[in-house]
Amino acid sequence: MQQQFGAHEIMELHEVLNASIDAINLGQVYLPYVRDPELRQIISNQMQFMTAEYNNLIYHINGRGGGQAIPYRTPLSTPGQYGVQNANPVQPLNSPEQMGDRDVASAFLGLHKTGAVMKMHAALECADPEVRAAMLQGANNCAHQAYEIWSYMNRRGYYQIPVLQEMAQTNMLRGYQPMNQAMPPHLQPPSGPVEAGQSSPPESTVTSSVGTNQGASANASQIFSSPAYRKQQTMTGSASNPNLTMGGSGQSPLHSLTDQHESEHKADPLM
Repeated sequence: MQQQFGAHEIMELHEVLNASIDAINLGQVYLPYVRDPELRQIISNQMQFMTAEYNNLIYHINGRGGGQAIPYRTPLSTPGQYGVQNANPVQPLNSPEQMGDRDVASAFLGLHKTGAVMKMHAALECADPEVRAAMLQGANNCAHQAYEIWSYMNRRGYYQIPVLQEMAQTNMLRGYQPMNQAMPPHLQPPSGPVEAGQSSPPESTVTSSVGTNQGASANASQIFSSPAYRKQQTMTGSASNPNLTMGGSGQSPLHSLTDQHESEHKADPLM
């Protein structure tokens, strides 16, 4: 019985499978032009793995019991050689007979880079957990194969690593500093239980006063500060002026000054 997939999965699998076939076919075209035994061994191993990976995915989507995603095993590679030396000129070829090891390796590197991007994109569209795992492993496999090819090219001088001056590297990277992992105050939980007879102002009272026609108004410090700070400010405001408490029914100081000015204006006819 063929497994059911979503529309996005079908389209992504269609693209991935076509790209896999193209990569295997191109590998067979390129392999006869390889002269370096080391590169021939790398490409032969990669093509065998690519074929097994393709067949495993086909068995799974057709409901014929494909196994788990196969990881690609690469030999331990040495760090790359940094710096640019005098490199040989590179240009398009006039005929296939001019193709050499550098051309074949560069072509395989491009195939693996493209495969990694396509399979990672496909994984983001997969609902089936096994297909998603296969796409994620496939993207990782392509990345490992690309690094293996790149390591060979770097050792042979085909793919060099340019470097920046030490001052530029220092200014660009060492300027970043680690972030303090302490929890910001507005995200910390309350420090202790609320005392009997006292209750913290409900969140609706604080947030609903913004943009509504209520008598009380909340400032930024009351909204974004910690609950302990808001309780302290509420108790302080209640002791000095009952009209300053959040959610109170009294008038604000601005309203009180306005009423006082209107009373003086009515009492003195000359004003």
